[in-house]
Amino acid sequence: MVSQVNAAVSTILKLHFAYLGKPVTCKTIKPFLPALLDSTLEIKIPTPITVHLDHCESCSQDLEKIRVLNLARNQLNRLSQMYADSSKDKYILCPKAQANITSMVSMASEKTSAQILKHLCLCPYCRQLVHEARKTRMRLLVDGEKTLPCIEPTASDLFDYAIPYGLDPASDQYLKFRESLTSHMRECRICLGKMQNLHETIFGILERPESGVVTVYHTEDAQTPKLVQSKGLYSGFPISVEVRGLENTVTEEQHTSPSKSSAPAAKRLSINRFAPLAKFSAIAAAIAIAVILFSLFAPSAKAITLNQIYKAVLKAKNVYIAVFTPSEPEPDQERWISRNLGVYVTKIGDEQVYSDVHEGLRITSSSKSNEVEQAKLSNEDIVRIEARINGSLGLVPFEDISMLPEGAQWNRLTDTTL
Repeated sequence: MVSQVNAAVSTILKLHFAYLGKPVTCKTIKPFLPALLDSTLEIKIPTPITVHLDHCESCSQDLEKIRVLNLARNQLNRLSQMYADSSKDKYILCPKAQANITSMVSMASEKTSAQILKHLCLCPYCRQLVHEARKTRMRLLVDGEKTLPCIEPTASDLFDYAIPYGLDPASDQYLKFRESLTSHMRECRICLGKMQNLHETIFGILERPESGVVTVYHTEDAQTPKLVQSKGLYSGFPISVEVRGLENTVTEEQHTSPSKSSAPAAKRLSINRFAPLAKFSAIAAAIAIAVILFSLFAPSAKAITLNQIYKAVLKAKNVYIAVFTPSEPEPDQERWISRNLGVYVTKIGDEQVYSDVHEGLRITSSSKSNEVEQAKLSNEDIVRIEARINGSLGLVPFEDISMLPEGAQWNRLTDTTL
């Protein structure tokens, strides 16, 4: 057992020291956070990962949020894997995954698959729909005045239901033993509310923007600028730590007004002073609402090919998409896409995310706070967003027209056939 623990610690240290001399940001840190809470794998020396935590208040707060959950070791492992996962297929699976949201929210995981559960955790839009569906279920319980005495489950009890990443219902040997707990939670407003809180905590960490603190861990003989000893934190260790902010994220105004923070990554500004949003206003004003009229108004007996639909979608230069839940008057999500300007905007609830691949910027705004956050897009972000802009926009099952089955058709369904 001791040798296994030593081997595990050795592996973790190798992963930490892979960042020796390299910039470490909040995005770098997140997959490491859960493993740092495994008491059997305690790291007793400063590493490129732990020194970032010493200097980044946001990441330290994230670590504490996970700590108080008291998750089991296997749950911490799965959480690390989820934070590290960058699957490329998550948007392709949206239609199939969304059809399984009701099963997940009602905790009937045996009706889903490992792939779908993974997608529902990784896809920002689908997991937002899960959150909204659970909220609707809670509201229906309130309206029905159905109450149950709560058994006060722990975060660890709820984790697998709220964050099913890495679970495979097909190999779940303990499903029947949990049925009594499951049947209680699906009808208990208190348990569902705790599940919502857990969802918000875990995915809030995943979605949190960069704090702006960037650390670089150097050995003693490294020749670097701006080295700090952090009040003797690393006394006795032959290391030095460089602390700086994210590059190219400060506006001209920030240069003339020094910030109170030593490393401002995503400077908060009043929305009416943020010039790049003017481009979004122009897009919204000039947008052509893309509706495939022949699929809506063609006789139900007449089918059209998916190839025709793809060509119609790809031809549009400016597109507006609204996604609704049946019987709800307001859209769950709105998207504005300009292929000419390289802009992709998503609005879910009060939050709007503006991504500009030409400028390399992401701007997140909230209608509640009337503030925005600016961050620089990574090369990986730009490639991913360009693929979304130039693809089928989620309106048809496959992103690439070459993936279409031969002769595939799309038929209109009436309400009675749903």
